[in-house]
Amino acid sequence: MRAALRLIPAPTHREYIRGYIRGCVHGRLQRWVSACIATLLLAAPLGAAERSFPMDCYTALEKAQAEELADFSAALEAKDGSFEADVRAQAIALAKKLDPSLKPKDAAKKPMAAEDQLSDKALRDAAAARDKAREDAEKADKGPQDPKSRAYPKPENARERLDALRFEMIADQTDFVAALSLDPDAKGEAALRQVILKSLPSLLGTPKWSCERALKERIAGLSSMKYAPWTGTWTTRLGEMTIEQNDAAVTGSWKRDPAAAVPDGTFTGTIKDRVMTGAWRSDPDQGTLVLTLSRSDVYWKGITKQKSETHPIEGQRVGSGTLAKPDAVAKPDAPAKPEKAK
Repeated sequence: MRAALRLIPAPTHREYIRGYIRGCVHGRLQRWVSACIATLLLAAPLGAAERSFPMDCYTALEKAQAEELADFSAALEAKDGSFEADVRAQAIALAKKLDPSLKPKDAAKKPMAAEDQLSDKALRDAAAARDKAREDAEKADKGPQDPKSRAYPKPENARERLDALRFEMIADQTDFVAALSLDPDAKGEAALRQVILKSLPSLLGTPKWSCERALKERIAGLSSMKYAPWTGTWTTRLGEMTIEQNDAAVTGSWKRDPAAAVPDGTFTGTIKDRVMTGAWRSDPDQGTLVLTLSRSDVYWKGITKQKSETHPIEGQRVGSGTLAKPDAVAKPDAPAKPEKAK
C-alpha cells in the first residue's frame, strides 16, 4: 500500500480517493475504490501515472458501475415480455454503455403463464398510477430544486429502482467531473472533463423528475464553464481587488473599503499562459503591471510600475488563505502621503 500511495501524483488526485472513500462509508462504490487501489499498485513510473491517473480512476468508476448494474439485472426475472424482463434489458444496455467489455450472465428465458400475465399487467398499471401521482405532486410543488440534491423519489418496483440507481451513478460521475480541472495544462484533465460531459446527457436521457432536470442543468452548467482562473475577489495590499477574465482579456478594480461605491483604481490587461500584462489607472496617476498566477489558481504576485518606480504586489483569493491586512496604499505605485501636522 505504501508503494501505491507514493505513486499518487499530486494532492489534487488524492482528493479523488478521499472523496469516494467517504462515499463508501455508506456502502456505495466499494468496488471502485478497490479498482483504484489496484490501478495504483500496477501504475507505471510517476510521469506516466500522473498523466493517466484521472482516466484510470474514471475507467475504474465506470467498470464498478457497470458491474453494479449487472448484479442488479441478474436479480430480475427473465420471463418473455414481462415488466422485470424489460427492466433487465434496460439495465444490461446501460451497463454495456459504461463498459462495452462487460459480459452479463445470460438468464434462461421462460414464457409467462396466464396467471403471470395478469400479475404483470397489474404491476404495470400500478407503476403507471404511481408515475401519474408523482407527476401531479411535482406540478403542485414548484419550489427550486438543488442541482446537487440526491433526493430521488422512493423506488417501489424494479423500473423505479433502476431509474434511482442510474440517477445515483450519473450524479457520482457529475461529482467526479466537477473535481477535474479546466486548466489546459492539467495533464489531460481538461480533455477528460470534456469527454465525460459529452457522454452524461445520453446516459441521463430525457429527465422525468425535478431532481433529474436539476441534474441535467448542473451538467449543462459544467459544460458551459470556461477556464478563467483570474476571475474572483482577491485580498491585496491595495484592499479588495475584483478581477473578471473573459478569454484572454482581463478587467479589474480595487477598493480599500469594500463598501465604497467608487473603486480607488481600475486596470485592464491580457493573459498569456499564466501571466497578466496590463495598465492601471488611479486618477490622476497611471502605470503598468505584470502579475503571475500560481498553479493553484489561488495566489498571484508581480509588480506595478509608474515611470521609473517599481513596487511588488501579491494577491490571495478570498476564502483560500490570508495575506497581511491592506496597508495605507490607495495606488499601486507609492505609499500614502502623511498627514500634515496641525
